[in-house]
Amino acid sequence: MKRILLFFVIPFFILSSFVSYCQNEGFYYPNGDLISKNIDQSINSILELHFPDINQITVHSKSCDNYEVVFKKFTETTLFVLGEFPKSKRSLKKCIEAYNVINDYSRESFKSTLDDLIEKSEGSKQVFNIFGNPQRETIYKELGSEITIYNYNKYYGTVKFDLIFENDKLIRYIKY
Repeated sequence: MKRILLFFVIPFFILSSFVSYCQNEGFYYPNGDLISKNIDQSINSILELHFPDINQITVHSKSCDNYEVVFKKFTETTLFVLGEFPKSKRSLKKCIEAYNVINDYSRESFKSTLDDLIEKSEGSKQVFNIFGNPQRETIYKELGSEITIYNYNKYYGTVKFDLIFENDKLIRYIKY
């Protein structure tokens, strides 16, 4: 009898609780609306289908139970929740508040993102899509060339950088 219990009943309960847990997993908007129950779908496919203008993200899981929150990179914009949607709005709010966007600017990915944008000679429109609008713009015109400096001062002065464009192509950045 013990063997039946050990080999059949206990595994059945473990399997049924796992299946029950997996049934609640999926991709959700921050308000709880379901995007997709297909957990085999990739984050990139969700981005392409539902957020076509977003090309860089940050995945955050600190202070989150059984789920991760996906943010638009370099912003505090919550895109979606991956995993089991939290049972209470309070726990989701706590997880979102634990995210510190300033860390994105201090990581190597900030420098590599800017280096990639320079290498691709991206224009201001693509850069604004990533970093938002600047606080100040200065334009210099010399010998058929236009130099534009966009000043960013974000999060109460904790993140400061300048992006320098020549004829609307990013050529350099300065981080303070």
